[in-house]
Amino acid sequence: MFDEHGLECIVCGRSPENGYDRSQELSVHHLNGDQTDNRPENGIPVCQSCHLHIHRTDEPPYRQWHRQLYVEHRSVWNQHTDLPYNGPHLTRDLAERLYGDEGGIPEAVKYLDDDDDDDDDGSAGVTEIP
Repeated sequence: MFDEHGLECIVCGRSPENGYDRSQELSVHHLNGDQTDNRPENGIPVCQSCHLHIHRTDEPPYRQWHRQLYVEHRSVWNQHTDLPYNGPHLTRDLAERLYGDEGGIPEAVKYLDDDDDDDDDGSAGVTEIP
């Protein structure tokens, strides 16, 4: 699976090369939700943050993978909240065709290293008062 997708989160792009050097490794998200189905085509590499959001969030950029899960593999933030999507699971092809270009900004991008610090003059976010 890592041979096909590489060693970075397929959702946000975090990898050991760009600051994802936590003690935890990338995890494998099982597209059909069955953790015993370890076929390479059933897994994608994801960071811990994106993995959590795939199971809990029916919004871009997670929707494509969230809707491939069977209902019993979706979860919510707490037991007093309804699932954001109660419909049937989608095939991988259909989910990619419907939601693959939806965009959205992964929550995990806030953890990426900013390589543009070299030319920062410290004035970002500062408004001059005339």
